[in-house]
Amino acid sequence: MAVLVSGGLGDYLVIARFLRDLDAECGPLAFDIFASNPDQARWVFGALKAVIACRDEISYEIDHSEYNLVLRANLVVTVERPYLALQGVRERPALRSSAEHIERAAVRLKPLIDQYPHWANFLAQTFVYENRNRTDSLHGMAGIGYGGDAFPIQVDDAAVARYGLRRGNYITLHNGFDPQFFVQNGRATKCYPHFGMVVRLLKRRFPELPIVQLGTTTSDPVPEADLNLIGATSLKEASGLVANALLHIDNEGGLVHLARCLGVPSCVVFGPTPADFFGYAGNINISPSFCGGCWWVSRTWMDKCPRGFDVPRCMSELDPGLVADTIGKFLDATPSAMREVPVFRAAD
Repeated sequence: MAVLVSGGLGDYLVIARFLRDLDAECGPLAFDIFASNPDQARWVFGALKAVIACRDEISYEIDHSEYNLVLRANLVVTVERPYLALQGVRERPALRSSAEHIERAAVRLKPLIDQYPHWANFLAQTFVYENRNRTDSLHGMAGIGYGGDAFPIQVDDAAVARYGLRRGNYITLHNGFDPQFFVQNGRATKCYPHFGMVVRLLKRRFPELPIVQLGTTTSDPVPEADLNLIGATSLKEASGLVANALLHIDNEGGLVHLARCLGVPSCVVFGPTPADFFGYAGNINISPSFCGGCWWVSRTWMDKCPRGFDVPRCMSELDPGLVADTIGKFLDATPSAMREVPVFRAAD
């Protein structure tokens, strides 16, 4: 099978779990992954034994006649070309059933899929009303079960000692956004502007607990953090730090999906992106007190508030004291703020 994937880190992780479960129910299967970021795809999808190769999406156009089935996956999964006459699919009743399930779902959702990503919000709402969210919406379209959040991606555990930290005895923080988006105003609408105050309040309450900021070019430094690692780590190093943290604090984004794969809870501040679709049950999900949920209701939703406010009030008016208190209650309920955290590890 060929699978064309798109999106950022979070999308890759969600799709990888989908392929894991598709192989479990319809396999054994073999996947070639075609992606706009093949290096990142190799890191994510390489954790799956069923994946043969990860290639640049451009190479898909050269020749794809040898595949029994071609899927395209991001927020939805679709069958890329006819398959029913192909022997490899006919001989696999479970795979054929799943492919037919995908095609029926795609027909039902066609008006929304045809306008993707600009009608992604309506797609998300449809999945929510079907009791699905970002974790298992692809599974629902394919008629397969969800195998859970844990995913064996390899990380650099040595980064913890390298930066003078101790496993399970620090919090990671991220406030950036996907660099694939062009944002004129510097900060994306989905980025919470008051993490500095949140960190200040947490440090008063838990002075012994280091807070480590991660990020790249789209992150704003939080001076109140104990350690600023913006631009200082590789993705594997940053993942190793998240994997061994007590808690991860973030806007909705790729590192939140990564933390769930590794068994680490996150506190996520939601604004334009809807918590009922993107939120994980095992996380602390904080929805805005005003407005919110405007993800993809306009083409520039990430750059400026669709309602025309100078700053997105869904984020600017969310009380940092409430965020810090919510995190504090989580930490108080933890047996020890310096406990060892369970981490899901990849096989060597």
